[in-house]
Amino acid sequence: MLVKNEFEEYSVEELEVKIKKFKKLQTTLMSFAAVIATAVAIYSFIISSSDGYALIPIVLIVGFVYPLWAFGNLTRNAQREIDSRA
Repeated sequence: MLVKNEFEEYSVEELEVKIKKFKKLQTTLMSFAAVIATAVAIYSFIISSSDGYALIPIVLIVGFVYPLWAFGNLTRNAQREIDSRA
């Protein structure tokens, strides 16, 4: 089965802009996850509750792994399309 690249219809300049956009969004989501995990840790420490500490690994996994998986794949596909045109 032939798989069509979803970035075939874009120009090289548009693809480069999209790659930058994906990387910026990826970095933003990862930073947001780190801020949320830190806030949960501080709040749990302040109220002396250990329940919040169980949430921190989940937030970090979702906040770091999902953007790397989703946007990394899109970035690779866009870069592959740029390389195929060169």
